Amino acid sequence: MPGISFFADSKDGDVLIDRLNRDPEIAFLVPDGPLDPQEAYANRLRASMGDRTEAVFYGPFGVIDDGYRQRWKAVPSVKELSDGKHLLWHVPAGPLPLLSAEGADGVIPDPWAGWMEQRPGADPTTPYFGPGHPAVIGLELWTRHHPYSAQERASLPIVNSWWDGERDLLVVSDLGWIGGHYGPPPVQTRRWWNRLKAWFGRSAAKLADGRQTFWTLPSALQLLKAGTEYYCRGFDLSASISSAEVSLRSPEVRDLFPPGPVGIDPAWLRWKGGTLFSIARRIYQERAYHEMPILADALEEAGCQDQDILDHCRSGNEHVRACWVIAALLSKS
Repeated sequence: MPGISFFADSKDGDVLIDRLNRDPEIAFLVPDGPLDPQEAYANRLRASMGDRTEAVFYGPFGVIDDGYRQRWKAVPSVKELSDGKHLLWHVPAGPLPLLSAEGADGVIPDPWAGWMEQRPGADPTTPYFGPGHPAVIGLELWTRHHPYSAQERASLPIVNSWWDGERDLLVVSDLGWIGGHYGPPPVQTRRWWNRLKAWFGRSAAKLADGRQTFWTLPSALQLLKAGTEYYCRGFDLSASISSAEVSLRSPEVRDLFPPGPVGIDPAWLRWKGGTLFSIARRIYQERAYHEMPILADALEEAGCQDQDILDHCRSGNEHVRACWVIAALLSKS
């Protein structure tokens, strides 16, 4: 089955999300209540473990059906995605199936309006459409690399063993599609998948050990080159990490890297009681890239004469959440 395995940290995750947000053929299938899927998962684990609710649970693995049913809906874009499993809908591929409790398959009338699942899968963090549907793309995203803090270990509903220690660890992420496993896939989805693979070719560095290909997006590559440990199902990528180079062939990735050293004058950040920080934070939190020219005007009024910064904000190019100007302003505030 077709798949793309890659390393990404939080900056890279933002680049990928922005790429998917801008794709008119893609929708995100997100929870619509009443519980957060991680809470629903923890509840199922507790039900599966019986009275042993004091145990620390490590996922993901199959659990019993505890009777809870989740609502889901399709949305054209998201502000962020948590680490874990997600599903994308390739809209041109057609409607999504609705599996009944009795086993008969129907169709979700309007995924944009939302639906209540009738037959859940083993993993309640994603909607279940059966063993594989050609309109559905799986995304297992792992951008974290720092170990859990003591507070996180005490408060998170599920603790993942990868970061329940003392070391930094990058974990491989995956995009997966059923392709033609059960029959000829939709032609339009095959074309979309090929475009996505081409985007990784322009945006990521290729890693391989002679048996399997992995990709690493630029910020994660910097971590790997600095010696951060990694998990990729037992493959040794050390040699290819040392020779890999950052790819700057996609506009989203170029937006991460400044043309030279970035100098942020502290006086700019004090201008009008921190107005620049407020604008930069709003752009970051809301992905409000249309406000980049407004940020340029404010920077200029605050005294910025750095033409690289001003031109970047006014360029009209596609920006990403981790844009080098936004990152520089927020890191100095």
